[in-house]
Amino acid sequence: MRRRSTHFRLAGGGRSDDVVGPDHERHSPPPLAPLRRLGRGIARTIALIILAALFSTAAVAASSAPRTWAIELRDEHNTPAVADAIARRDGFVNLGRIGALPNHWLFEALDDDPARGDGTSARSTRAINNQLAARLRRTDAEYVWFQHQERRPRYRRGGDDIRVGTRGPVDPYSEYHAWNDPLLPRQWYLQAPPESTHVSLNVFPLWKAGLSGKGVQLAVIDDGVEGTHSDLQPNFDAANSWNFLSRTADVQPHDPIDQHGTRCAGEIASIPNNGRCGVGIAYNSRVSGLKVIGDVFPTDAEEAQAFTHALTVHQIFSSSWGPKDDGAHLDGPGALARAAMQRGVTTGRGGRGAVYVFAAGNGGRFNDNCNADGYANSPFTVAVGSLSSDGTLPWYSEPCAAHLVMGLGGTGTQLVATTDINGQCTDAHTGTSAAAPQVAALVALLLEARPDLSWRDVQHLLIRSTNVVDRADASWSPNRAGLMVSHKYAFGLVDGEKLLANARAWTRRPVPQLAAALPSDTTGYPVQLAGVPLVVRTQVTRAQVRVLRRIEHVTVTVRLRHPHRGALTITLYAPDRRSHSVLMTPRNQDNATSGFLDWTFSSVHHWDEDPVGTWELEIVDPRTPDGTRGQAGTLDEWKIAFTGGCADEDAVLKDDGSGDRTCIVPAGTGTMPGWLSLSPSDRSLATAGVVLGTLAILVVLVWVVRQWRARRRHYTTLQDPLPSKPTFHKRPGFGSMQLLMAEEGADTTSSPAASPKKLTDQISLKAMQVWKTATSPSSRASPASMSSPKKAFDAPKSPAIEVTLPSPFPGADTRRPTLTRSASHGNMLLGGGGSVRTSAGPRNPHHDPSATPFDLAPPVSFRDAPPPVAAASARPPSPRSPAEVGGPSTGGSRSTSPAGVRRVLSKPAGLNLGRVASMSLLDAGKDKGKYEQ
Repeated sequence: MRRRSTHFRLAGGGRSDDVVGPDHERHSPPPLAPLRRLGRGIARTIALIILAALFSTAAVAASSAPRTWAIELRDEHNTPAVADAIARRDGFVNLGRIGALPNHWLFEALDDDPARGDGTSARSTRAINNQLAARLRRTDAEYVWFQHQERRPRYRRGGDDIRVGTRGPVDPYSEYHAWNDPLLPRQWYLQAPPESTHVSLNVFPLWKAGLSGKGVQLAVIDDGVEGTHSDLQPNFDAANSWNFLSRTADVQPHDPIDQHGTRCAGEIASIPNNGRCGVGIAYNSRVSGLKVIGDVFPTDAEEAQAFTHALTVHQIFSSSWGPKDDGAHLDGPGALARAAMQRGVTTGRGGRGAVYVFAAGNGGRFNDNCNADGYANSPFTVAVGSLSSDGTLPWYSEPCAAHLVMGLGGTGTQLVATTDINGQCTDAHTGTSAAAPQVAALVALLLEARPDLSWRDVQHLLIRSTNVVDRADASWSPNRAGLMVSHKYAFGLVDGEKLLANARAWTRRPVPQLAAALPSDTTGYPVQLAGVPLVVRTQVTRAQVRVLRRIEHVTVTVRLRHPHRGALTITLYAPDRRSHSVLMTPRNQDNATSGFLDWTFSSVHHWDEDPVGTWELEIVDPRTPDGTRGQAGTLDEWKIAFTGGCADEDAVLKDDGSGDRTCIVPAGTGTMPGWLSLSPSDRSLATAGVVLGTLAILVVLVWVVRQWRARRRHYTTLQDPLPSKPTFHKRPGFGSMQLLMAEEGADTTSSPAASPKKLTDQISLKAMQVWKTATSPSSRASPASMSSPKKAFDAPKSPAIEVTLPSPFPGADTRRPTLTRSASHGNMLLGGGGSVRTSAGPRNPHHDPSATPFDLAPPVSFRDAPPPVAAASARPPSPRSPAEVGGPSTGGSRSTSPAGVRRVLSKPAGLNLGRVASMSLLDAGKDKGKYEQ
């Protein structure tokens, strides 16, 4: 077998003389062979060029051919749901109607090869056309007509396209580069050139879209704002500015150190193209100055006032301050400031919620963590970290699980250019203090484009409109919802162009925000030494969180006693440990021995995850036993809570015409209150209904109890006959019975005490035997004695009238019940047998508003002791006496009431004692044959 010769060309392009074939024969070229070979080579080259051009044209055409078809459906199939179903059945995605053309829809073919991008191959196009044609020929076809869509070249008819070839690439943002602001070229963070290695916020596309912050107002909470600065004055709102430290409207900086707020305000609202300083990101927005930082520290109330100042006017609050960033402090907003921010996100912007932007902190060199800052880790704030111009983490930025996005504070010579105090400019602004106003200004542009967005929508859009920077860093990882997140870089650097694109297509989240808090675990766990982790777990069920299916914020509150707080690492693991949040990292400057007492950590790293499953909290103390500084720590209590929203399938459109959706919260057990699914107005009505219903129930209960007690009482009249035979009643175990009697038709306010004859006339002589005791007129209460406060509370002087009632039953107890009536007030007391001695003269109830129905009879002492001395029964005037409230003074007397339990007791039938007002039993002591008071 002969093998094909292999020819090797030399560097000069000629053929080697030493080329030997398989038969080792040397061939001599003919004289014209070089020319022939040259001609054949040229011909081959031309052919290859032509073929390559043809194939490349076909490839370009194939790759650029869209995967979309215009489809006309029959009338009976002309609904979005039916069109979607037909598209899915035939391997398409329905992109919607084609303009206003009836029955016409745009279908896009599915393609399993993403490398082809938006295009499709000619073979695939032919196959799809054949498929549609076959469908069209069927008798039951839904299709009427179809057409594959192809790109058709079109050109402008102006003069710009003529000069494009001679002047090079067009700069779409040349108008902004032409502005005469002297610091604009140093504002590298606005827009990085295509060839630059710097990162940027990509702001120019927002300006190109016509967004400048017009109609949006921001409040810069800081150390004041120089509103008279020529680059700020047109956009400064002095009417809504306030100095909370001096309680005046003067927010002008009067100290050279008070430059911070003016620099932050310049980043937001500096005037463009005026020959002064630079350009603000939201250069047509309005800014106010709220001063809480100065020569004195603010109070909780002053911070709360600032967070809600002019809440109907301010839409965004930018704060570039917080606790000390030294890696040792653990501090945050007080109760008032927390409540103020919660109210701001609830009622601000007409119920859409104000947006609070905070700097995450500059304590990176001290190993600080923004989860030790209660402002940055609040679920109601947007915590902003900072990057260098190359997209890496600067030395001052803090790692954290609570900060949301990153801005550009810069380092070295690449810093932030803005306004300065005394009418000056600066290009030396830096830190997270410079990054936070940038994000606040981008939010202003966002709200200009979509003023209907809620504060939660803003957070969602910021998270989804970022660029992953420093991709090689190992801290990046996807959470369970597929979002890339990092403890160093949060969700990444905000990109303005992405923010606008996502906002235009964004569907508002259902309102309100849902919350689910699990019960606290108070078991108590020891934190071991030498890096042995303590892991505690809690199971989250669907019944506990109900329709909360998309987490936004996770908070963990701990009561952790520890002798060296700064040594701890605290990590929260999601179910199956597929994602995690480092809530606290070691802080070598933190030597506190108190631990974390009721401190709340926060994380956004579980955004859009489902909360159901087993969550784990891990605490690690790396100290060795030799360096414990005492005992190890103890986790006394911990609890986890979630805030977020429901899935789209659990949301319905509200019927109030607002266009908002609300979550359908089914009834059932769980910790999430059902009223969270109501709007604020509906919750107010529901609360009012609950209050009114409760009051109605209480009124009914009081009425029922009174009716029941009234039925228990047995009323008798003067005409009641004696029983013809014994009627047995249950005898009380202890105590005595008081019958409170008022004479019918008598004026008990001023009439004297009843005479013995009148009393005996009212009692049947067949039922009792009367002993009369003389009553002197002097014993009756006089108006003088009733008008004297001193005499009114003296011991009673008038004697009593005793009436002994024999038993109507043969063989009954021979002890005679004694009816005793006060000579002063006409009250009557029935004892259970034997004689009853009583001191006449309780205080006159008809002249003392503090008297109760039980004050109508002398209180009973249940001791077998002599009656109390008169002086001992005196008591001070009642605080409700008429003399103290402006009414007339009255007199009366009252003896000391012993403690006792009052019960209602039935009276034997047939005992005629006149008209009885009420009856009660005072129980205290044994059933004695003789009772004394």
